[in-house]
Amino acid sequence: MVEDLERSVGFYRDTLGMTVVRSIPGDFVFLDDGGVTLALRQATGRGRVVPGDVEISFDVDDVQATYLSLRARGVVFRTPPRAVTEDADNNRLLATDFRDPDRHVLSITGWTAKRS
Repeated sequence: MVEDLERSVGFYRDTLGMTVVRSIPGDFVFLDDGGVTLALRQATGRGRVVPGDVEISFDVDDVQATYLSLRARGVVFRTPPRAVTEDADNNRLLATDFRDPDRHVLSITGWTAKRS
């Protein structure tokens, strides 16, 4: 659910680079991010937007490069990418997050090879 469908479409399409694949004017817009479809729905009397009620995590090949690219497009992150866990081979999962126009949490995550 989003408060302003056009504002949210602009953010996901223009700022995050997702592709609009289908829309039902004034109600739904479906966006693609390389195999994942995100549905945005205009809030109406049937529902309301609860800031932070939704969290979406995007797995990316290079967290640092994606972080820098999104920052250059005006995305404000809570923290720089940081290691949130390691696997048995000492590979690190990096993550950082930001908010969309409705204050839903969006994260980018990705594994990096262990340091030599």
